[in-house]
Amino acid sequence: MHGEVGTRSEASGRIRMQGQTGQAGQLHHQEECHPYYLICRRDYPIILMTYVPQNKLAQWRKDNAPDKCPILDRATDDLVVDHDHLNGEIRAVISREANTMLGKIENIHRSICRGSPKDLPQVLLNIAEYLKAPASGILHPVGIKQLTSRFKRNLNKEEQEFALRKMGAKKSEIKCCKNVNDRSVLYRTLVKTIYTKSCQKK
Repeated sequence: MHGEVGTRSEASGRIRMQGQTGQAGQLHHQEECHPYYLICRRDYPIILMTYVPQNKLAQWRKDNAPDKCPILDRATDDLVVDHDHLNGEIRAVISREANTMLGKIENIHRSICRGSPKDLPQVLLNIAEYLKAPASGILHPVGIKQLTSRFKRNLNKEEQEFALRKMGAKKSEIKCCKNVNDRSVLYRTLVKTIYTKSCQKK
């Protein structure tokens, strides 16, 4: 980008596009004919952005393709040109999955959290620090239901029995389980026992 001032999120919150009413959005005819499109921000100087037409977007994506997705940090052939939906500015070439995820995050932050675009980077940093915090070691009642559901749904009989043995189940207890529902009940009991003993040690 040419003459970019501030961060991408700051640009999203302070933009007036060409054609809108108001002094900041009014451009002279000479400027409108300029090969760059001028974008005016309330609190920022005028910036210039190069326009990439639709028929050249695929080549631009190819020319600017990264070795791996900068968000998911993995290689992929399914790349897209990501852009800011508030000001139309291209940000980078990223994977399709990352593009979808980023769009949902931005929409939720704006619509449900009623956040300002300029605050989103800090919110994401807060989320990262929150997720990296030490585990509490306390089991949520919904959490045990989710664990049991995955045990029941994702593992076959042999894998379930192996997991039960690793968790300390006796051979007689496993043998008494006639079906997947019985094994799931035993799993749930063992999980609760493990967490209870852990809390008692603390």
